[in-house]
Amino acid sequence: MSLHHLPHVATVATVAGNAWARTQDGSMRLLKSGDAIYQGEVIVTTQGGRVLLELPDGSLYPVQGELLAELQQPEQENPESQSEVREVDDTAEAAPAQEGSAFSVRASEEIGGTPSFRSSSNQAEYSDEPSGYLRLKHEQDIEQIQLVEGGNSFAPAPILTVSIVGSYNEGTGSRAGGYDAFLDGRATYNPRLIEGTDLLGAEQDAFAPEIRTFDGAGDDDEYVNRLPKPLPDVAEVVEGGNTVSGNVLENDADGNGRSTVISVTYVPEPQEGEDPGDPVTEDVPADGSKTVDSLYGTLTIYSDGRWEYLSDPYEAHDAPPSDAPLQDLFAYTVKDVDGDRASSTLTIDVLDTEPSIGTPEPGVVDEDDLDPNGTDLNADDKQPEISGSLGVEKAADPLDTKFLPADEQNDLNALNLKSAGNDIEYVLLDSSHTLVGYTGKLLESGIPGQDQIVFDVTINDPTSTTPDGSTYTFTLYQQLDHPFNDGENDIDLPLEFQVLDHDGDSDTDTVVVKVIDDIPVATGNVVTSDVWEDQLDTSNSVTGYGSTGNPDGDSGETAVVKSTGLGGSAASLAALVNNGADVPPVFSVTEPDPASGLSQDQFIAAQLGPLTSDGNSLHYDVADIVVNGVVTGQTITGYVESGHATGFDDQDGVVFVLDVYRDGEWSYELKDQLDHAGAGDDEWLTIDLTGIVMMSDSDGDSYNLGALLGSNAGMFAIRVENDVPELELDGTGSVKTTGGSVNEDALTLPDDESEGNDDAEQQKVLTGDGSAGNALSLSDIVSIGADEAGSYGFTGTSSADYQSALGKLSSSEDELSYEVTEIINSSGNAAELLTASAGTGPEERIVFTLEIEKASGDWVFDLNDQLDHVVVPGEDGDEQYKLKDSDTDSATGYKESLDFSEVVGVEDGDGDSASLYDMGDTAGVFAISVENDVPALTTEASSGTATVGGAVHEDALGNDG
Repeated sequence: MSLHHLPHVATVATVAGNAWARTQDGSMRLLKSGDAIYQGEVIVTTQGGRVLLELPDGSLYPVQGELLAELQQPEQENPESQSEVREVDDTAEAAPAQEGSAFSVRASEEIGGTPSFRSSSNQAEYSDEPSGYLRLKHEQDIEQIQLVEGGNSFAPAPILTVSIVGSYNEGTGSRAGGYDAFLDGRATYNPRLIEGTDLLGAEQDAFAPEIRTFDGAGDDDEYVNRLPKPLPDVAEVVEGGNTVSGNVLENDADGNGRSTVISVTYVPEPQEGEDPGDPVTEDVPADGSKTVDSLYGTLTIYSDGRWEYLSDPYEAHDAPPSDAPLQDLFAYTVKDVDGDRASSTLTIDVLDTEPSIGTPEPGVVDEDDLDPNGTDLNADDKQPEISGSLGVEKAADPLDTKFLPADEQNDLNALNLKSAGNDIEYVLLDSSHTLVGYTGKLLESGIPGQDQIVFDVTINDPTSTTPDGSTYTFTLYQQLDHPFNDGENDIDLPLEFQVLDHDGDSDTDTVVVKVIDDIPVATGNVVTSDVWEDQLDTSNSVTGYGSTGNPDGDSGETAVVKSTGLGGSAASLAALVNNGADVPPVFSVTEPDPASGLSQDQFIAAQLGPLTSDGNSLHYDVADIVVNGVVTGQTITGYVESGHATGFDDQDGVVFVLDVYRDGEWSYELKDQLDHAGAGDDEWLTIDLTGIVMMSDSDGDSYNLGALLGSNAGMFAIRVENDVPELELDGTGSVKTTGGSVNEDALTLPDDESEGNDDAEQQKVLTGDGSAGNALSLSDIVSIGADEAGSYGFTGTSSADYQSALGKLSSSEDELSYEVTEIINSSGNAAELLTASAGTGPEERIVFTLEIEKASGDWVFDLNDQLDHVVVPGEDGDEQYKLKDSDTDSATGYKESLDFSEVVGVEDGDGDSASLYDMGDTAGVFAISVENDVPALTTEASSGTATVGGAVHEDALGNDG
C-alpha cells in the first residue's frame, strides 16, 4: 500500500541487526538508517536487534528485542483519532489520562521486556490488560501467528487463543493486521479465553494461516494476504574448483507460510570461443534440487533455499591492475503456501588467483669437477651440473616461466664476470627458457658455439604441468675468474626469472647458483709435532728471558722439531695439499688482507689465539730467510715485549721460533714456557699454525691453509707439554724437607698464654729461611720449573681441612680451630697467616701461628700456648709424648708432629698448583714437632736449700704411757 498519504511520525536514526516496518496491509519493508516511519506502521526487530527512532521533537526512542511498536500521529496533529477513540464500547474501563503521549505502544528498554499499551488520546491511559480482545477462529501454531524474526527462528507466541469483542471504527487506522491484539482502541480483555503459551502439537503445515481484519463483527471473513519478500544474496569464491554455499531464504521474509524456491534463472556457460547466450530458467523440484552449469561454475539449488556453488578450474579475468572479480548472477523465484511468488538474486563473485614464487632452491657447482682440467681428476667426461626447484606456486590459470631479458639481468650483469680473462656476455634461447653465458663474438645464427659457452641454465617444465613444477638445470663448461689471491672462494650467480599467467598476473624472483673456485685441495694429512717445557734450558734463550724445566727423564722429549728435509722426523707441508694439474705450490707466511686493517703481528695473534708466557701476551715478527741473496723462506718469532722499544729487538724475550721454507720444509723451537690453561704434567697446549701459512699455485690462486678447510682445523700444529713444580732432591736422591722442633718449655708469661719450665736452649719460634733462618725455606725444597714464578701459601679452604691434616688437637682440653688471612708481613711483603686458636669468647687464645711469604716461600712458626699431649709407650718400652687427637684413642693414631705437607703448597706461573704432599706423594715434607713440657723441681729444691717436711712427736698422743 502507498504510505505517502499517511503522516510521517519518526525517522530511523540507527539500526543494529535486522528490522522491518510492517504496514496495515501486512507488507514489510527492510529498514535502514534515514528511512521514514509513517502512522500505523509496526516496527519488528530480530532477537537482539535494535532500532533507534528520532521523533519530531528531536528525542530518541529505542525499539529492541522481540518487540513490536506501532507509532501514532501525536494527538495535536490527529484530532480525528481523538474523536474516534471516544467511540468505544460502554464496557470499557477508563484509566487516568496521560498527557503528551505520542505512541500507542511503548517498548520496554530491556530486551525481551513487557510492552505497555496506551491510548493516543489525552482522555485515558490503558494498562497491559486493555478492555478488548481478538477472536481467532482456531488455535494457531507458532509459525502461523509469529513473524519471522531473522533466519528460521521464531519467538514463542504471546497468545494461542484470544478474542476481541466490542465496537471498532475502521477509520482509526489503529489496527495493523498482525497477531498483536492490543495495538490501539478500546477492547475488552477476557482472561478466561487465553490459552497457555506452551507450543501445541499441531504440524507446521497442518493448516493455512487465517488472519482477518476486524470490522466490529465476530464473523468477518476478509482474508489478509502476505507476500514473500526475498532479499538479494551475495557470496564470493576463488576460481579453481573451490566451493561456497548458503541459503537464499535465510535473509528473506516469508509470506503466508514458509517460502520455497521453485525456479532459478542463469546464463549457461558457452562453448569455447563462443559468446554467452541468453538466460535460461530451470524449475526446482519440490523437496528436491536443480544443478545448472553457469558462466563461471556450477550451482546446485534446493527447494528449501540451500545452495552450493563450485567454481570452474580457471577463468579469464582482466589483466592487472583491473583484475576485478567475475560475477555469476542467478535469479531465483520463491512461492509461499497460498501461491504468492516473488524473485530476488544470488550473485557469486569469482575471485582471480595469481601465481607466485616461494623459495627457489639454490645450487652449487665446483670448478674442480670440470673435465679434463679439474683437480678432482675423475675423468668422467661430465661437466659440473646442478638442478633444483624454482619454487613456482601455480594458481588456477595456465602460466609460463621464463628468464628476464639479458639486458634486464641487472644483478648478474653487475658482476662483470670473466672466464680466462675474457668478458662473459649473455643471450636467451628457446623462447627465453634458456640463459647462456658465453665469451667472444656471437655467431650470425645468434647461438654461441660450444667452445664459447661458459655456462647455461635451462628452465624445465616452464608451464608447471608436472607434480615437481618448474625446475632449472645449470651446467658449467669453463672456469670463472674468481677474485685473485683469495683462496677457495666462490661466486654467486643471481639468475632472475618471472612467472606469468594468462591473465597477466606475474611474480619475479632470483635463483642463485654458487660456483666454487678450482684450487689445490687438502689431502687429509696432518702435520703435528710435540715439544716439552721440561726440556727448556736457559742456554736455549736468546736473551735472559728463558726458563729451565723439570726434566722427567723420559727419552724422546725435546724442545726442537723439524721436517725431514731439514734432518727431522716431521712431514713436509707439501704433504698437506694436492695441487692437481698445477705445478707444486709455494709456501709462505700468510699476509693479512689490507682491508682488515690488521698488522702482521695482529693477524698472527688472531690466528693463533691468546697465547701468553708468564702472563705476558705474545707478539710476532716475520722476517725473510735469505740464502746467497735468495729468499728461501720466512721466520716467525713469537716473543714478549721487554718494554725497551716497540717491535721486536734483541732485548725482548723469545718464546718460540718457526721457520717456513718455500718448498714446504719447516722447523719449530721452543725457547721459553707457554702458559697452559689446565694443571698437571700431562697437560698439552695445541698451537694451530694452519691459519698463518699460505700457498700459491701457478695460475694465481693463493690461499691460506686454514681457508682451504674453511677453518683452522689443525692441519699444521705444534703441541707443547706443560711443566709443573716438583720437589727438590738432595745429594742422596731423597726429597728435601723443612721444619723443626719447638718446646713448650720456652713459653713465658706474659708474652705467651702459658709459662713453661724452661730448659737450656729451648725455642718456641722457627724460621724457614735458607740464608738466615733455622730451617729451609719452601723455595729451597720446591723446583718451580719452566712456569716461573711460583707463589707459596696454604691450600686448605676451611678449618675442617686443617683439622683433617693436623688432627683434632686441643689446648687445655679446648679444641683448636684454624683461620687463614692475607697479611703484609714485617718485611712489607705479601704473606698468608694460619692462626690456630682455642677457647671461645673472652677465653679464646692463640695457640700457634704459621706465616708463609708468598713470593719467597720463607715461613715463621710461633708457639704461643701449650698443646695437649698424651703418654704412649715407646718402641723400647720407654714412655713418649704425642699430640692428643680427639678423633682417635689409639696410640698409633696420635701424631708426633704438626705435618703441614697436605695444607701447604705452591702455584706456578701458569696456574699449576699442588700441595707439598701431592708433589712428592710423601708425608713429613714440612713438619714441626712440639715438645711437651713436664713438671720439674724448683731451683731451691734442686740445691737442697728448699725442703718439704718436718717432725712429729708421739708424746703429743693422748694417754701416752
